[in-house]
Amino acid sequence: MEEMGFEADLVRWVESFMEDQKVIMSMDRKAGDSMDVEMGVPQGSLVLPVLCVIYLSGLFDQVEDEVTECGSEGISFVDDVAWVVEGEDGGECTQRLERCAAGTTIWAKKNACQFDIEKTQAMLFIGRGKNQEPKMNAGVGVRNYDVSYNTEATRWLGVWLDDMHTLNDHTKKTLAKARRAQNRVRSLMMKKGLSSERCKGIDVAEVQAVALDGSELWWHGQKNRAQEVQVLLNERGRRLTRFFRTTPQEAKMNDASLRPAVALHNNRVRQYKLRQMMMRDAQGGWRMFEVRRNVLQGAEGIDELIPED
Repeated sequence: MEEMGFEADLVRWVESFMEDQKVIMSMDRKAGDSMDVEMGVPQGSLVLPVLCVIYLSGLFDQVEDEVTECGSEGISFVDDVAWVVEGEDGGECTQRLERCAAGTTIWAKKNACQFDIEKTQAMLFIGRGKNQEPKMNAGVGVRNYDVSYNTEATRWLGVWLDDMHTLNDHTKKTLAKARRAQNRVRSLMMKKGLSSERCKGIDVAEVQAVALDGSELWWHGQKNRAQEVQVLLNERGRRLTRFFRTTPQEAKMNDASLRPAVALHNNRVRQYKLRQMMMRDAQGGWRMFEVRRNVLQGAEGIDELIPED
């Protein structure tokens, strides 16, 4: 933290927080002896993710500097660490990833850190039209293990990534999960007597949110994907209004106060771009004042939120 330029008071606070920690095991209202804790922080502590990110920050600088010619880039979410490299073929990517893995292992030994090899995965993204055969037989050497490239879509930070970056697997899995959630809500309504109004709230939180999960990454007006979500919404409208199946869909949607799928997708994109605009830049300023219409042309309706110059 001192090397990163944190204020002295904050550094001393963290030092005090980490020192002289004790733990007592309690069972059946009986407490054991107090024991000293030499490392780590209490589970569930709010400072744990922040301290973890600070501790791991030195890893990326060291490995990226050592493997500069590979163009490697380290990205992470708390303790989920990933290395991204580019290459002309699978063999070149494999060599570069192995160098990153070796640098990570060296850093971990020097800093009392260990990465779980059982949770280590390798993903190889191939451009359209290129041969995928080398991917099936290749693997990345990590310590004394060989980590094979995943042949199926890989879930990382909640998103299913396929080798062509189409996100088709992600949309299929989220829609299937949304249908299962919808069936559970229907069961609550039919068997437990849950009111339509309460079911609507559950639908929004469980079914709609799952069906639209990650759509900010792939939505650009595809009619087929909008139709898949619209089918779920139509079923919600019929269940909430108890209209006949032959009733026009627009009437059911209006009576149930449900928005169409295209509008829901567009709104997700607008909210995502607004969050990006409100993030601070490297100098601590607000991006909102720097981003202009050329960045927002793809977000329908966003112009209404930006005042004229």
